[in-house]
Amino acid sequence: MKTVIAIADTHIVDKPLRSLLPRSLIDLIERSDLLVHAGSFTSIEAYEEFLELGELVAVAGAEDSVELQEKLDWSTVVHVEDLSIGVIHSGRHVSDAIGMGYLAREMGVDLLIHGYLHRPRVDKGVVTTICPGSPTLPRMSIPSAMQICIDGDSLDIRLIVCSGRVCEYINATNL
Repeated sequence: MKTVIAIADTHIVDKPLRSLLPRSLIDLIERSDLLVHAGSFTSIEAYEEFLELGELVAVAGAEDSVELQEKLDWSTVVHVEDLSIGVIHSGRHVSDAIGMGYLAREMGVDLLIHGYLHRPRVDKGVVTTICPGSPTLPRMSIPSAMQICIDGDSLDIRLIVCSGRVCEYINATNL
């Protein structure tokens, strides 16, 4: 079994990562097998700080610096256990679950992780698509991330709710 932490839309410009993220979220990231960041780090320094936390798969977001946009792809696919996971910041119809499902099918993935919304969402269609929200800059939502436990080809998705310096889980698999 592998554990993936998914985050997006951190928009960190001039403060150290460790001063913005709850310690418990940093602990979860450091204990995970993989961190997926679905874009909008904003600064190259934030990207480099995330690299220090463990294995990182990341894509560029619209708000990222030019330097970071040149360094990262706009989409990628990674294989974890028996699943292929697509990562993108935003698609053509990111607010439309059906559109994101089509994009996932075009990418040929079993799970699509995307950002842009700044609020968590799990959509279970033919392909599961998730937006982990933002742990630092939520929009009309709670600060959040997601933990994805992958065992073979099965998923257990948990919403990580960050409030103050503490994080807790909400099981999102059955949403």
